[in-house]
Amino acid sequence: MTIYTKYPIRDLKKEQQEAIQSFSSNDKIQYENIKCILCGSLKNKILFKNDCYGIKQQTVMCKKCGLIYLNPRMTEESTNYFYSSDIYRKIYGGIKSIDRYLSNFKRQYNNNNKLDLNEYYPELFYDFINNNEIYYDSVCEIGAGGGWNLIPFISNGKQVSGYEPSPLLCNLGKETANINLINGFVNDVEGNHDLVILKHVLEHFNNPLNILLDIRNNINKYLFIEVPGYITKIPKIQNAHNYYFTLNTLEAILTKAGFKTITIDYCKSNDYIFGLFEKSDIEINTNYSAREEIRNVLKIYKRDKLRFMILHFLFKTKLYPIAKFLKSLLRK
Repeated sequence: MTIYTKYPIRDLKKEQQEAIQSFSSNDKIQYENIKCILCGSLKNKILFKNDCYGIKQQTVMCKKCGLIYLNPRMTEESTNYFYSSDIYRKIYGGIKSIDRYLSNFKRQYNNNNKLDLNEYYPELFYDFINNNEIYYDSVCEIGAGGGWNLIPFISNGKQVSGYEPSPLLCNLGKETANINLINGFVNDVEGNHDLVILKHVLEHFNNPLNILLDIRNNINKYLFIEVPGYITKIPKIQNAHNYYFTLNTLEAILTKAGFKTITIDYCKSNDYIFGLFEKSDIEINTNYSAREEIRNVLKIYKRDKLRFMILHFLFKTKLYPIAKFLKSLLRK
């Protein structure tokens, strides 16, 4: 029996289609096979053979520990080229909306203990950090985009800096909001910072464990991480996400890198994981159950695989608009 491994492909704009075609035929994009960074195993189960943009990209689950990752995936050199060229921005919806994102963050933020992990809102990460009553003065974000995530810290008197590989976004943040942005990435970070932020960045690294070990040298106290989570449903599969974390696998990797957990949770509306960690020089023990992790991953996978098959049938038979209309009636 053939295993269904097709992930639903979304509707794409012409600009996106052209960018994907350019990406797929680009000889600078090379791939390599890897082993699991959590347990070192070479054995894995294929979950999907494509991403939501139709790019041929294999997503697998480690058969030994349950970690979900891309294999094969882009080499380090190809990954660096991918992000610095802005191809990825065009594939993921174009770059025309960037200035809109930046303007949305141009307001004062104050933490009023309004933390609500049921619904996602732009400053949720900021409230999550400050809800723990930690003291920090300097903030550094790696993969800062146009600097929008740094604005609430600037508004509250923190010393901020951000590193961004895209020249376009880096210049946008500096010219539009005078934010201290440096055109560079994780290997370019200088100095020490009380709080380092990796917001939807960790999943993009080729080897997040090695990166975390390196980042320790630039962290005085705390590390905040936000990633798409594999908690109640399969997250959006895309070729730029090298890893898909659960609460267990994220905490296991951070522990392995020498960080102890202050708090970790997820937003109920979209499964985004929020984690605040503290640098530690003491060996940390973790109760990680590979068997339980694999069971939970496959449970969600089997359920959502059936849902994807139904969606695929509805799209193919052009019944999706009718099904969507009927669903809207049931909600009333």
